Amino acid sequence: MRRRSIVLRSAMLTARDLMGGLLVGAAIGALIDGLGKSVPTLARALAVVVTGTVLIISARIWGRDIAQLASGSNPRAAGRAAAFTVGPTIVIVALGLAGLEPVMVQRGARTGLEIHIVYSLVFVSATLLIAAVGAFALGSGLYQAAFGMRLAPRAALAAAASFLAVDLLMDALGWRVGAPDAGRRGTMVVVTTLGLFAAATAGGAVIGAMLPRSAPGPS
Repeated sequence: MRRRSIVLRSAMLTARDLMGGLLVGAAIGALIDGLGKSVPTLARALAVVVTGTVLIISARIWGRDIAQLASGSNPRAAGRAAAFTVGPTIVIVALGLAGLEPVMVQRGARTGLEIHIVYSLVFVSATLLIAAVGAFALGSGLYQAAFGMRLAPRAALAAAASFLAVDLLMDALGWRVGAPDAGRRGTMVVVTTLGLFAAATAGGAVIGAMLPRSAPGPS
């Protein structure tokens, strides 16, 4: 398979598998949370479990899909590595953001940072972390930890830079997180969704570009 085709397919598969799983998982979780208003604690816990399960399944599919592009790799190992690393990491980071965001916004306000700046710092950092963990797990599952170590920083930087670029572009177009009309327009949801889609696509492209044409030997 030609290199350009591998890069494009890796980008598309990463966006499809991971963003698809995230959107489906978030939608089901929100539905469970909404239907369980009489028992909010139980509903929230069930929503987290279901969302996490969907993410684990989608990450496993992603690992196997990328392994199909990688010469001499083990699809099962790549699927397992991605499933039990990417899914839980996304859930943990999301729960952490939900708890820390109000505190960070308040602290930012005290230091003169506007909400959209705090948002950019927090979500770009979260994207960097998730992409690094995911790329390392995938690379280790495909071949070995040394390949994962080479893959992680490049994919993470590409993903974080793409998220930031979308964030800045949307801000320039009038979609600023924390603006007076942001809640009515669902600005944070729109910007975050587009940013994560761009991050997944860019990170996937970098992964595809770094896949060796033949299986790497032991280091």
